[in-house]
Amino acid sequence: MFHTARNNCLSDINARVTIPDDSETADPYYTLIKSSLIKVARKAQSESLKQLFKLVKVIVGHFTGAFGEAFWETTSREQRCSIFGACFDSHPIWVMKYYRPKEFAAVDFGAIWAKETPDRHRWRRFYRNQFIDMADSTYTHRITTPNDEGLLAVTHLWKDWPRQQKVLAWQMGNDSYELPGLVGGPDHRYEEEQAMHDERLHMNCPGAGAGNFRTPSH
Repeated sequence: MFHTARNNCLSDINARVTIPDDSETADPYYTLIKSSLIKVARKAQSESLKQLFKLVKVIVGHFTGAFGEAFWETTSREQRCSIFGACFDSHPIWVMKYYRPKEFAAVDFGAIWAKETPDRHRWRRFYRNQFIDMADSTYTHRITTPNDEGLLAVTHLWKDWPRQQKVLAWQMGNDSYELPGLVGGPDHRYEEEQAMHDERLHMNCPGAGAGNFRTPSH
């Protein structure tokens, strides 16, 4: 989940870092594990975009109820971003928990916004700006023009956002594990490890279900 929290998707480099070093990229085992990790990342993406849509819809509904149907028709992108930014600033940890539930189970987003960790301001900027851009894209492409093409546009931005020039200029680095992890919570590689255990089980015991394999406690 650390890789998806940082990059929104799983790259070949991320997969290589996660999969055990003794697995060669040409091995069938490596291919199976990589496929499972990609499924985990896609599941997180699907959940995030679904929750983001719900959240933006609620925000739009509140302002429409307060100021009328014409409110959003007259707002500029800058004004919309100010609204989404203000909503995020009011409850940043709650927003992260709501629309990135998979990552929230591993990354300590609370620590990012804790007063005693001012050095994590770069992560605050990263996730704040990401939410604003994703929220505005969701409004533009999924609420005002609800169709499959709109979802594709939002999904494209989701995958591309961490690699945009403005984000690269922040020099965030490439180490996903710089993000703070939950102390005493789920291991940050839990789902990745579960996927690896499941694939290893299927290779060794064809027909065995994942539910019959118990992952060691962390």
